[in-house]
Amino acid sequence: MSVRWLFGDQLGPHFTDDLAGDDPVLLVESRRVFARRRFHRAKAHLVLSAMRHRAAELGDRCTYAQVGTYAEALDGVPAPTTVAHPTSHAALRFARGDATPLPGFDQDPYIATGDFNRLPLADWAAEYEAVRTTSLLLFDRLTPEAWDRSGVASENVMSVRALAYCVVGHERHHVGILRKRLS
Repeated sequence: MSVRWLFGDQLGPHFTDDLAGDDPVLLVESRRVFARRRFHRAKAHLVLSAMRHRAAELGDRCTYAQVGTYAEALDGVPAPTTVAHPTSHAALRFARGDATPLPGFDQDPYIATGDFNRLPLADWAAEYEAVRTTSLLLFDRLTPEAWDRSGVASENVMSVRALAYCVVGHERHHVGILRKRLS
């Protein structure tokens, strides 16, 4: 069993649909996030309120950590942790008007040379936080026109909006792989 780590923009039921009814969930309120990036006061209040309400809905299966950093929260997590994939390189390029076709790629060579076991979970969390923050900044700043721009990725025409949805589907795919391998 692993812990599903949800962020403030991942509170909908589709982020926990694939979990068993008692699988644990982690929500982290990190002071560093608010120190590092300016948020409109009302937006910060809404995100924190939504996180706390979601934690209450999840009940005993949810750990709600109010900490200085994500790493502090992860130090207390006894099980493997899964997270939603945060980014899309294709979305960035298409949103910026670069419609150059992006080829697909074979992920196996990347995995074979990745040396993934050498890093502790806290390092993975820090990398995830950095990539996720970058992705949120990208999507937060898109104009309505940018959301509708499209390009070719892996021989398929896709809009930026569609790629944003693919980010969620990609995470679910990897969660399924992890569940299969860990069971």
